[in-house]
Amino acid sequence: MTAKETKNGISHIDRKVLKRQASSTDRTCGVGSCTPQCIQPMADMRLFVVCIGIFSMCYGMGQPYLSSFTSTLEKRFSLPSSKMGILMSTDNAGFVVSTVLVSHFGRHTHMPRLFFGAGCLTSLAFIIMIFPHFIFGSGMDTGDMLGGSAAMGSNNTTLGGSNTQEGLCDTTAGNLTLNSSNHERTCNNQDTESNSNNIAFGIFATAQFMFGVCTSPFFTLGLVYIDDNAQTKRQSSAYYGVLFAIRMLAPVLGYLVGGWMSTIPADVQSFHISPRDPRFIGAWWLGYAVLAILMFLSGVPLLFFPRHLKKLTAKEKKRIDAEESNAMGGGFNKALVEMKDLPRAIWRLCKNPVYIIAAIGGVCHVYIYAGYFSFLPKFIQSYYRLPISTASVITGMSFALAGSFGNIASGIMSSKWNMSARTAAIGCFASAVISAAGFASLMLFPCNEPKIQGFQMGRVTELCDPSCMCDTSTFNPVCGSDNLNYASPCLAGCTTMQRNNTETLYSNCGCINNINASLPSNHLVDGSAVPGVCDPGCKTVWGFAAVLILITLAQSLFGIPGMKILLRCVDQQDRALAFGVLTAIVVVCALPSPVIYGSVIDSTCLVQQELPCGGGRGYCSLYDLQPLRVRLHVLTTGLKIAATLTSLVTLVLCWNPKFKFDDELDKSSEESKSESDTDDHELTEMLPSKVVDIDKPQPSKVVTMS
Repeated sequence: MTAKETKNGISHIDRKVLKRQASSTDRTCGVGSCTPQCIQPMADMRLFVVCIGIFSMCYGMGQPYLSSFTSTLEKRFSLPSSKMGILMSTDNAGFVVSTVLVSHFGRHTHMPRLFFGAGCLTSLAFIIMIFPHFIFGSGMDTGDMLGGSAAMGSNNTTLGGSNTQEGLCDTTAGNLTLNSSNHERTCNNQDTESNSNNIAFGIFATAQFMFGVCTSPFFTLGLVYIDDNAQTKRQSSAYYGVLFAIRMLAPVLGYLVGGWMSTIPADVQSFHISPRDPRFIGAWWLGYAVLAILMFLSGVPLLFFPRHLKKLTAKEKKRIDAEESNAMGGGFNKALVEMKDLPRAIWRLCKNPVYIIAAIGGVCHVYIYAGYFSFLPKFIQSYYRLPISTASVITGMSFALAGSFGNIASGIMSSKWNMSARTAAIGCFASAVISAAGFASLMLFPCNEPKIQGFQMGRVTELCDPSCMCDTSTFNPVCGSDNLNYASPCLAGCTTMQRNNTETLYSNCGCINNINASLPSNHLVDGSAVPGVCDPGCKTVWGFAAVLILITLAQSLFGIPGMKILLRCVDQQDRALAFGVLTAIVVVCALPSPVIYGSVIDSTCLVQQELPCGGGRGYCSLYDLQPLRVRLHVLTTGLKIAATLTSLVTLVLCWNPKFKFDDELDKSSEESKSESDTDDHELTEMLPSKVVDIDKPQPSKVVTMS
């Protein structure tokens, strides 16, 4: 054999054999040399869709779980809602940093193994979220367990006398003025606590950033992997429906797990404090330990899936062999070529009008999802005065009943009827109109504002018993046996506190009398009170939940047809990049959304924690409810109207007869493609293999508008 017939000691014939073996290995289940025959039936797209669905469901539980504990983390680490919004945006920042690179370079990798690696890093991010609890404690062991109370002036002021330390009426407390040494000691203690809270916030932000980086492979490559390996385009639509139906369970389970953990005290021992008590802090950290374990276990099956599930045609084999040969020829040179091609690929996307309109509409949608739905459990808890667990369950079940059904129905419709671009665009526009009307109607479910005795606009305006020497700067509301609210046990004139295994009871309350016959009884002993605001008994929350279900159903029912418009309006070679760039644009533009929504919520605060010694503002414990309801939903409705307009523009563009799905072209080209594949296969067997220049632009079968 001559030197020309060999290269690097491998003959041309041997190289051809190696390529065939590599092509066969790419469709073999296993890791490395461990490819037992018993697991080969796993190489099935249906099984992969279930596995990737469970995987995406586990990591999708992260953000809903964080949303369910928004008010808890604000209370524990003295965070205003606007700062909590910054924390919720951090994962999007990580997503933006990684998504374009992952989508562009990840298309040539072993995608299932890439998903597994991302799952391992996500588990690590969940574990990092737990660190502040073990470093700084549960927050339920503070000396003044009126702890967690918000301050209208100075915060957590410790006064002389045992009754005063418990926030009770004490006529012997004497002068409330603190001397300079006590004030200095208080400032030093609060400086330490403030530094601890800042460090905890930094740890949370780091974990959230990691979480965002790890989510990019699924969103950019997961759908592309299914689209490339499905036997037909109709099958891919059905697979999308199943995938998104499983994925929609993530918010449900995330909120349910959050609701469950919110009933457990953070120190897992202070069960004498009821979850309805304003001082209660739920075990927010415990759920992250569960999520870390689930995340790792759900990623293990993906490690064994092959690189390709579909039996490749002759053309696809030649293309993949060429890519692998290029990779063997020099990874660095290939990376340079890919980097040079990236601007050209992005420019192709920028010239696509349907793609650009989809990006604008996506920004509006993500603004709503990242802002409104992140604070939705907090809104339900604050507005309807429900426990965190109940608010989380209502939010989760709204997603469950409508989201899963809508995605399954969407997949069935797309695969069974093979919607045209026009039909899909009409459905997306109708869905947007219904959703916009739904968000506007959410303002029609009001609840009565809680009235607190001797308390207006966040300040104590009247003292029932001046001899109690109450600290009027502390807000720790209680519900009296007369069904009236009081700003604190002291302001209710309570002199005794009793604790049992499940709740706290204040008694001998001189300001509480039960002579008001117009108020319903709450089954408390006369002259007693319990922590928290009285239950207003708002039944409108169920109407609110019903409309929320309708909105979720409308948005999910035409989700897959809308995604198909995006997939089919770009060249096949640009699909992975199209997802990555679109997501990056949407997420970058929507980064301020949680901060904006948090600021809107803070603007309605009546009683906000004032950190001592110039430490700024902390969490809010009482909101002006009617402005909160109106401002939140006016902002959301405006964003949804903007998204509806983009759907209308997409409908107009898709009505142009020059715009078609490539599915519509597949029907007419199936026979010719089959004949071409047969000819290519025979020609490949007859001719020696050669490296195809993948840098040469390939003709696209997608018809776009001129």
